[in-house]
Amino acid sequence: MASVLLCHTGSSILSISEEVGYATLSSFNRHFKQWMGVPPSKWRTLKRQSERPIKP
Repeated sequence: MASVLLCHTGSSILSISEEVGYATLSSFNRHFKQWMGVPPSKWRTLKRQSERPIKP
């Protein structure tokens, strides 16, 4: 759920971490990186770049 929110909303990472049930941002960041291989901020950047249309 967090990965979807990171890609498709403008909510802060702190807000998303609270929405998915984490009490602290550091705990969310640590667990997200363990599961996804990159921190949430990097995930957001990578996914947004990959979803941009390619200009001719």
